[in-house]
Amino acid sequence: MVFYVLATCKSEEFNQFIGWIRFGGGGVVSDNMRSNQHKIIRFNHLLANMLIFHNVVYQTKAVNKLRGQGMAIPDEILAGISPYWTEHLNRFGTFQLDMQKIVEEIEYDLVN
Repeated sequence: MVFYVLATCKSEEFNQFIGWIRFGGGGVVSDNMRSNQHKIIRFNHLLANMLIFHNVVYQTKAVNKLRGQGMAIPDEILAGISPYWTEHLNRFGTFQLDMQKIVEEIEYDLVN
C-alpha cells in the first residue's frame, strides 16, 4: 500500500479517486447539455461516495478485528488511513450478486 498523505491534500486525493472511477471517454464529458453534464458529474460523485463508504466500513471492521485480537493501533496510524484506496476494487469484470445473502450489521464505531 502506498500512502499519499504527505504528497497531496484531501481534495487532491478525492480528485484522483474520482478520476480513477471515471470510465468511458477518458472522463471527458462530451454532452453539450448542461443538465446532462450535471447528471454525469453527480453520478460520478455518488459512485465515489458509495465506494468511500464501502472502504470505510471494511477498514473499520479490519481495525476492530485487529484490536479485538489485542493489537494496539495508535491514532497516528489511523490518521494516515485513506478511504480512497483502489487496489482491492474491481472496476471492470464479472460481479456475482447473491440476493439471498444476509447482510451483516455495519460497524460504525472503532473499538478502543
